Order: sequence, then C-alpha cells, then structure tokens
Amino acid sequence: MKVMVRMARVVTLVIMMGVIVMGVGGCSAGSEEAEQPSGTSPVEVTSTDVAALEGVTWKLFSWLDEDGIVRTPNEDGISATIEFGPDGMYFAQAPVNTMRGSYIAENNGTLVIEEGAMTRIAVDEVSRPAENAFIANLISTTGFEIADNMLRLLDNTGSPLMEFEK
Repeated sequence: MKVMVRMARVVTLVIMMGVIVMGVGGCSAGSEEAEQPSGTSPVEVTSTDVAALEGVTWKLFSWLDEDGIVRTPNEDGISATIEFGPDGMYFAQAPVNTMRGSYIAENNGTLVIEEGAMTRIAVDEVSRPAENAFIANLISTTGFEIADNMLRLLDNTGSPLMEFEK
C-alpha cells in the first residue's frame, strides 16, 4: 500500500513538473509582442524627454479649434509643421504664415512657447480659423508629451491643444 501511495505522489509530481515546464516553454522571451487580453488596449508609453522633441519636423495631425472642436488637416485641407531646435528656438509653418521664436522645455514635460516673429501674409476666410487656432494653441501650451511618434502640446490642465506626428 505504501508503494502505491508513493507511486501516486511521484506520478502527480511528474505531471505537475510537465505542466510547469510547458507553461514556461510557452512564454515568449523573444522579440514577439505579448498578446493583449481581449477588451484591453496596449499601454501607451509616453516621454517628456526634451531630446525626443528636438530636431524633428512635426506635422500637424489634429488641433483644437476656437470652438473647442478637434479638427484634422484632412477634413479642412490645412497643413502645418513645427520644429524645435536644440538652441531653444522653434520654427513653425502655420497654415498660412511662418513663425520663429523661443521656447523653454524641461524633461518634466513643461513647455513654454513664446510668440515670436511672424510673416503677415493675408489669410483667407477658409484658412483664418485654423491659422488663429494654431497660433493661439502654440502660445497657450504649457506642456508636452510624446508617445507612439506623436507629439501632444498640452494646456495647463494637461488636455491636448494640438497633436503632431513625425
């Protein structure tokens, strides 16, 4: 009887070891991405690294208009860019005019953009709302974050004013 109990324990131990080995073997340690549980979205990793902000021509992806509505270039036929230099100067192509000025960015995500020199090309009625919103959003920016090749310029509550893509 003792031999039977001992054999049963050994068999149980062998089966448990097999389950553990198969479970560990099924885990991927390679470069494959882990599957997300159904009903969840991937975790977005954000950065406030000033070096990631600089030296990139960021293309306007969306912006908050004067009425608080999120707009996109495709729906309005608008394009704009901004580039932050390592010297604390930025260059922006608003929907019509160009701007150049200074900025201060910190690795804690704070960003202050000064309204600088700007061309004064006449803006038509179609482009005027986007032009005004772009400029107002730039000088209202108090923070930034970068995630998934997207730059978000944030207001003082942490809400996005504009988004740019690489």
